Amino acid sequence: MRVAKKVIKKMIGERYNTNFGLFCLVSFALTVGVLVMKTNWATAIALAFVCVAMPVFFSLFVKLEFAIYFFLTLSIFIGVPLKIPTSIPIGISFDSSILFTFFGHVFKCYEKKDYKSTFKFFPVYFVYAWMGYNFLQVGNPWAASRAAWFYTMRPYVFYPLIFILTYYQFKTKEQILKVLHFFLVITTICAAWGCYQFLFGYLNFEMMWVLANDAKHLVYINGRWRSFGTTGSPAHFGVLMGLMFNFYAILVPVYKKLSQKIFMVIALVIIFLGLVWSGTRSGFAIVPIGFIIIIGLWGNTKIYIVGAVLVAIMTFIIVTPSNNYHIQRIQSTFNASEDESYKERKRNQERIKPWLAKHPIGGGLGSTGIWGMKFSPGTMLSGFAPDSGHVRVMVETGYVGLVVYLSFYAALLLPAFFKVKVWSLQDKDYKLLILTFFAFYGAFMVVEQAQDINGILPFSVGLWFFSAIFCRLIKLALADEFRRWVELNDQRKEEFEEREKRKFAKRQKYLKRLFDEE
Repeated sequence: MRVAKKVIKKMIGERYNTNFGLFCLVSFALTVGVLVMKTNWATAIALAFVCVAMPVFFSLFVKLEFAIYFFLTLSIFIGVPLKIPTSIPIGISFDSSILFTFFGHVFKCYEKKDYKSTFKFFPVYFVYAWMGYNFLQVGNPWAASRAAWFYTMRPYVFYPLIFILTYYQFKTKEQILKVLHFFLVITTICAAWGCYQFLFGYLNFEMMWVLANDAKHLVYINGRWRSFGTTGSPAHFGVLMGLMFNFYAILVPVYKKLSQKIFMVIALVIIFLGLVWSGTRSGFAIVPIGFIIIIGLWGNTKIYIVGAVLVAIMTFIIVTPSNNYHIQRIQSTFNASEDESYKERKRNQERIKPWLAKHPIGGGLGSTGIWGMKFSPGTMLSGFAPDSGHVRVMVETGYVGLVVYLSFYAALLLPAFFKVKVWSLQDKDYKLLILTFFAFYGAFMVVEQAQDINGILPFSVGLWFFSAIFCRLIKLALADEFRRWVELNDQRKEEFEEREKRKFAKRQKYLKRLFDEE
């Protein structure tokens, strides 16, 4: 009885934590059992789904932190149900859930009469510009299909809302470390799934999906099956593994508990194996790029020496002949100019340049690739395979769209680079966190030039989530530096120079204008 009451309290609150509440719960369970016996198992499944889905759905409206954790989890694992034939519109349901959460948060802002902390901080204006520009693409005169716009605009109009919600919710370093650790957990599960695929083969529904979608040429190369984990393809899986390996390999010292460190080391091994067994060359390129960025920004001679040793080891691996397929795959990553697929991409990009010069706002969202073949077959762009996130943005939204898109990264990274001066930060945790994000964005921008990943899950959610966390970290790091600076100068007020006072006041004003939304 006591345990049952605790369960009720946890599920529906103090109001129903009574004997009557327990009676209602037991009565409902018995009713469900009778219905199952009188009808069939489909009724039980439907009722179970309603009992679980409805509380989760309404929690998205009132529990912002839960909603963000939910969206992160779904972004990693949504590839699994998408491979199972079903009539449920999974993609639209996911988008609707994001909108539902956003409206719930707006309602809270209305109740508190506080919109500034959510909607008025510097980088978010560039997010608004990107969302608005993609929304206006519905009127693109060169677009061949409005239906293609509806199906492809959602990652660019709805998913950026996660940036706004995440920035509002995660306000302390402790919260940030917790959610980043959670993301490592779900990424490790995805990596372990990919390792299982390599060692034991695909599950039945995965193989049926490969055959039904004629995807064998993507997952079977040179007599070997590639792992794709819970994502949509080996390429996306490999890029995810590469990004997360870099990201969390640097963050191990930030987590203080021994159990966390042990888990992170085990997780990194699994993620690295997932990267290798994906056979994704872009994923292999991410690792050295990320580490080079971190070493370059560290500002320490010893780190530069370690970096030089690692570069020497990497160079040895690249130039040394080997019969191992996986090593050969890694070596081919750094010899892309000799690769036929790379040459074909360059030829495609050269062919499209004259057309781009005459279409400054592009050919419309969904005009290229799979969506182009589905909604506007026979057009010039429907046969164009961008094979690059930047090229796709440029073709579908024009040079104007590419400028709007890249301006967000500029607004995010340039102030952080010039104002934070990460190489001189006193707090080692903030230094490691921010260095990791610089490496993440540097590697992401490079790999997006070679792979079309921005509008595809989990990257279309993860990008906005990590961007919001980065913005919050910048604010926290600046605030911590100001606090240290004030404490230091409080101890020597007598020798405090007027020039330093003006400098401090100027930096305080900058912080308030750029990052302080409260």
